[in-house]
Amino acid sequence: MHSASIDPSSWVHVGAIIGNGPSVLLPNIRSFSVQFMDTSEVPPMRILLSPSVSEISLKQNPGANTFNGIESHKAQQAAVERLLLEAVSVAPGMNSFKLICDRRPLSSRMASILARASSLRTLDLWFYAMEVLRPSGGGVVSVEDAFADDMNTFLEAFRQLHPLQKLETLILTNDMIKDSVIISDSTNAPPTPFLPRLRELVISPGRPPLKLVPIFRFLRSAELQRLAINKLYHGDASAMRQLYTTMVRSFPSLSSVELTITRPPHTLPDLAEVAPLRRALAPLFQLASLVSVVIKQGSITPPVTVADEDVDVISTSWPRLQFLSLSGLEQERTPNGRRLLSISSLISLATGCPQLKRLTLPLVDLRARSIQPVHTYPVLDHPLHCLALGRMASDDCSSAARILDRLFPHLDVTSPLLKLSARAAGPQTTAEALRRSGWGPLSEYNLSLAIATCQDARREDPWLSFATY
Repeated sequence: MHSASIDPSSWVHVGAIIGNGPSVLLPNIRSFSVQFMDTSEVPPMRILLSPSVSEISLKQNPGANTFNGIESHKAQQAAVERLLLEAVSVAPGMNSFKLICDRRPLSSRMASILARASSLRTLDLWFYAMEVLRPSGGGVVSVEDAFADDMNTFLEAFRQLHPLQKLETLILTNDMIKDSVIISDSTNAPPTPFLPRLRELVISPGRPPLKLVPIFRFLRSAELQRLAINKLYHGDASAMRQLYTTMVRSFPSLSSVELTITRPPHTLPDLAEVAPLRRALAPLFQLASLVSVVIKQGSITPPVTVADEDVDVISTSWPRLQFLSLSGLEQERTPNGRRLLSISSLISLATGCPQLKRLTLPLVDLRARSIQPVHTYPVLDHPLHCLALGRMASDDCSSAARILDRLFPHLDVTSPLLKLSARAAGPQTTAEALRRSGWGPLSEYNLSLAIATCQDARREDPWLSFATY
């Protein structure tokens, strides 16, 4: 529902009608979402929803608030608290709740109201900060808001959520915490797991990275399975080492990690240094339980590079991997140019991660000058199903396909072929159309066709000798 399109005064008349008829206007609604600028635009939920509603989402548009001083801020904070109280009163048994606030931190009052919804399984909290236009014309950036809380104030408010003992998923986007964080060995973390059933934590932004350290300590749990960090600003090496060490100690049973890393923005000191992945993420290699790792880079000049040596460390440290994606990572630069990943990275993963099902790597060099004769590569029965073939650099599709087919005989090439064919739909042939899109799609198409040919040959002749194939 977009409340701005409804005259708020009309709800008075609707309430009068409801009072003389059915108990609520929408008794069968199970999911309710409203988007608004001011809290006065939100319709009275008590006349709309029945207690059986299971999901409520209250979304305030970013940039909605321009406060004229502390009193104005307090008044609008109180208005949000009243809105929360109404939502929880209407649906005390809801299992999912989302709140997006503009320029308001999490107050103790807000947290204590949310804590009344003790049946919550999913809680999604977004607290936007003020945004300003960079003078150089470099776009919109977040700055520390004048109404932001310090870390201790935030954690004291967050502590009020302790009654949510059934919570399984927490999504926290908080720009309203001051960047200055003092890290000490002493912590106000609860003596026992704060949210004992928490399985999934999604948090952003990691600005600066040390801001996450006390939050991880506070939420520490041996039950957490998935952790995702968005906008993780990779700073100096010691800060990143402390962050990742805290992550491992706080969540020792993680099975899934997703990191979107970037350089610090212009609003922070540019302390990022380019480091190989094996050094930048060193503490995370202690998590042998990981089955899914996604590392994405979101800046033009990425702070982390990847080489064959990094993939070797991955294959030996995370043997249970089923999903690995290293997207957008820079490759090491040498005096002779970029150093691409080689076929040895694929062999390392094939032998070290026997359960791997999906794989995305930066550019892998399968050009004729970089590979050995086909028969020198091992014949494996690896179960890998999906491989980003568009990241395979090859000028000899026949040889590259035969090598990949020896390593990964179960690759799905039908899906990428269908997608590429649909993308190139038109009067031209698929190859002609894809050639206009650059070498990537055309290379993926040709390599997929060649692998499909290899698979067809093996199906027709199960005794086909790979030595001569």
